[in-house]
Amino acid sequence: MDCRKYFYSIVFVVLGSVFSFGQVDEKEPPVVVPTVQEVAETYDADVSYPIAVLDEPPLLKTCIDVSKADALKCLYEQIQKHVKKNLKYPKEAKEIGIQGKVAVVFIIDKEGNCKDFKARGPKNGQLLEEEAIRIMKLLPKLTPGKVKGKLVNVHYAVPILFQLDKPVRKR
Repeated sequence: MDCRKYFYSIVFVVLGSVFSFGQVDEKEPPVVVPTVQEVAETYDADVSYPIAVLDEPPLLKTCIDVSKADALKCLYEQIQKHVKKNLKYPKEAKEIGIQGKVAVVFIIDKEGNCKDFKARGPKNGQLLEEEAIRIMKLLPKLTPGKVKGKLVNVHYAVPILFQLDKPVRKR
């Protein structure tokens, strides 16, 4: 019995040494994330810019007369009004109780058109994703965004919450 304890102790020490000394401690280079200012300074006509780096954000007609400070807030509020006005909860999704948040990402191009829609929603939420894209495709033309006085493509995302009033029994 003592031989087994001695044998297992040696095996444990040897394996522990092999695994601990076999580890290579490689440090990954630090990730360099450009600042908003750096992104804005590197103008590229073919790139779509995040809305945070724009000198002038894209706007709906109802937001044109607001101050620059309130422009983004106005855009967000007007898009939310548009969503509420046009949302039609998919009947099949309602029947089986599918609900959740859908994020719609799209490009507002240099002409102010919305295009390249992509949506991501809850599990089994394809019907909600399709409805979210349908709603966003109904957006009217916007005034395009600008960086350094030049029209640019803008990358924009809108969250849409699909929520049922009362719980529906799932099938």
